[in-house]
Amino acid sequence: MVQHLIVAFIVASAALYSVWSLLPAGARRKLMAGLVQRLGLRAEQAQRLEAVLATSGGCSDCSSCKGCATPVASVPVTAPSAERSRVIPIRTAG
Repeated sequence: MVQHLIVAFIVASAALYSVWSLLPAGARRKLMAGLVQRLGLRAEQAQRLEAVLATSGGCSDCSSCKGCATPVASVPVTAPSAERSRVIPIRTAG
């Protein structure tokens, strides 16, 4: 019985961790604000918790690189030339 409880705790913890780490940064901030409010943490404790949770992976790393802010150079699309495009015949048994 105790083993089942331990396994259930481990599986629940892993599920919560994976959901938390894959959530977008905005959703994580909203959930964390609700958690801080429910727990009644002081401002110092809330800032420490926010700093720890902000370093976790997932989509939070995307917002810090500013990679999406720069426009991507457009590549002109050209029609394939006759020598580059070929048809490979498929032989069927029979």
